[in-house]
Amino acid sequence: MKILVGVMYCIENEYPRCMDSIRAQLYRNHDHFVIEKLPNKEAHDKLYKTFMERASDYDLFVKIDADMVLARNSFFGEVVDYFRANPDVDDLQIAVSDFFTDRLTYGLHVYSSRMRWGNTDDNIFVDRRADSVVYKRVCDPRRLAPAAFHCPDPSRYQAYHFGLHKAIKVAQYGRTRLNYNAAMNHWYNIVCMCRHYRRNLDIRLAFAVLGAYDAITKKLTHENIDYGSDATVAGFEARQALSDAQVHAFSRLLSYLMLVVPASLSLELIVLARSTPDGHAAAAKRMVSNLVDGRFRKYQKKKSKSI
Repeated sequence: MKILVGVMYCIENEYPRCMDSIRAQLYRNHDHFVIEKLPNKEAHDKLYKTFMERASDYDLFVKIDADMVLARNSFFGEVVDYFRANPDVDDLQIAVSDFFTDRLTYGLHVYSSRMRWGNTDDNIFVDRRADSVVYKRVCDPRRLAPAAFHCPDPSRYQAYHFGLHKAIKVAQYGRTRLNYNAAMNHWYNIVCMCRHYRRNLDIRLAFAVLGAYDAITKKLTHENIDYGSDATVAGFEARQALSDAQVHAFSRLLSYLMLVVPASLSLELIVLARSTPDGHAAAAKRMVSNLVDGRFRKYQKKKSKSI
């Protein structure tokens, strides 16, 4: 089986290690190409287009971000063995070990060359999904996981951008219809990131917390996902101008507030602010009202059972 690896690179610290981990693979029947410093959606569009254009020359495609370092030099061989044993699989999504959330998260995709993707206008969720009726998708959290280490050595700007990017996927400002399931998944990533920060007090995690906060409070959109976004760069520079002690003080407070309220209610605050004309103040009042009402109902229900 012949493999084509597509790598997307902008400013990631891990890029040299990423490429070294690809070159070090013991399974040698593979080629790679790099998509360099393109806007987020344009880079993904080019990746999938290249895969489809070269489908006749390869059996498998591997999508790797430049901040991923393959976990072992036997990985490509393991992937080939998997597809030989499971020839009906078209999209194998493998969990990676993520620095920010300190857990396994999806991840790294391996596709069969049968895969075809249509165009999409979605500027936030740019990873394309093919028709699940036509193509078989499998998620692997154990067998080949972790496929890679995600962001093992991020810069402060990478970290700030990670939090910002996740929060944009939560609030989805500028999108006409909220994808609630995606919002919940990415909010859980932010919650895990806050927990990791409070355990380790790593300055890079602190910048990630600030990035998430800025994205939500400034109502940033898909236009700010790109590393070169003026608003994103300006936001980071403002945070970078603070002392490390100031960054930690604010991040500790923010992470505490994010964790003390149940995740579903925190997400409700963000979602309500997205749809109310006067933003977070009104959303906060409605969320507190809903919280009080919900707890009162539970109390009434418990009381009625005891009578």
